[in-house]
Amino acid sequence: MNNSIKIYEKLYKNYEKNESLGIDYPTEALVIYISNLRKNKKNYFDDYNNEKSIKKNFKGKALEIGFGSVANLKMLQEKGYLCFGTEVSSEAIKRAKKFTKKIEFKLLKNSKLNYPKNNFDLIVGLQCIYYNLDIKKFIEKEVFKILKPGGKLIFSFFAKQHSYQKYIEKDTNGTSYFNKKLPNKRLIGAKLYAPKSKKELLDKFQIFKNVKLFTTKSDQTIFNETWWYVVAEK
Repeated sequence: MNNSIKIYEKLYKNYEKNESLGIDYPTEALVIYISNLRKNKKNYFDDYNNEKSIKKNFKGKALEIGFGSVANLKMLQEKGYLCFGTEVSSEAIKRAKKFTKKIEFKLLKNSKLNYPKNNFDLIVGLQCIYYNLDIKKFIEKEVFKILKPGGKLIFSFFAKQHSYQKYIEKDTNGTSYFNKKLPNKRLIGAKLYAPKSKKELLDKFQIFKNVKLFTTKSDQTIFNETWWYVVAEK
């Protein structure tokens, strides 16, 4: 990780004292992805007359990188996963422990995922994974190592059409960062990996199988919030 550690530590400490981090609902794209894991194009409606509950019908271990408000992990726990979370912010971990039960949290240091090999059935990284500047190394050396064979991942990135893209510049070393014109003042100066195309992004995941990309878009705010989601399997 880079300067995002200081940025997010400050951000989380500015939340109301003794409260959670404010967002109690999971990411919609993740909810849909998880709910459809037991289905595919051939058998999508094969549960007719054998409907399954949306709760407790999954098993295995799930890790979220950059869990923030813990909403995604609480949803995964409700689905039946044994959940783990890692964050660069000690403040986020402190608050997460207060408002959750039976979820194990660990501080993420130096972009190292210190978990056993072949340990997780699912790894999630939404609106955070791009702060690893050497994204290909992180994916191949850290994520691949701890994902079980057959395990799945879902990561999100700023799409080319996202409004934030026009506020991204490169410094003298060629590293991308959010400039001072970014309306979201909390993230000004944050360094990040900003893919320029779907192909460039997908190339980072060549070590995995069944790599796919889907897009979500919303114009409900003053921004065009378009995200690329990469899903893959070990």
